Amino acid sequence: MFSLLRSQTLQTLRSRGLSLINMGGMRGLKNRKKLSRKTSHRLAMLRNMVTSLIKHERIKTTTPKAKVLKPYAEKLIRYAKVGTDHSMKLAAAIVREQMALFKLFQVL
Repeated sequence: MFSLLRSQTLQTLRSRGLSLINMGGMRGLKNRKKLSRKTSHRLAMLRNMVTSLIKHERIKTTTPKAKVLKPYAEKLIRYAKVGTDHSMKLAAAIVREQMALFKLFQVL
């Protein structure tokens, strides 16, 4: 009886992306809206949007897209505040244009 109950509990935890070690800790950027797009399209769209946001400092978009974009933009701002070479390389993997990357690390 106990083993059946435990296996059901483990299956429930795994279906929610949890384990016995990490029972509901912070998952970072894992739980985001999909915006009715495939993964590659959504990530490309977000990279383009965050680059435009840095470049123009303001963009016009829908509310759901803005809510998904906000953590990515904040992540890049954290990288810029740190200002190390490693954080610049991590930001360069997301930002598409060199001038936007320069603006993020030097101007903003």
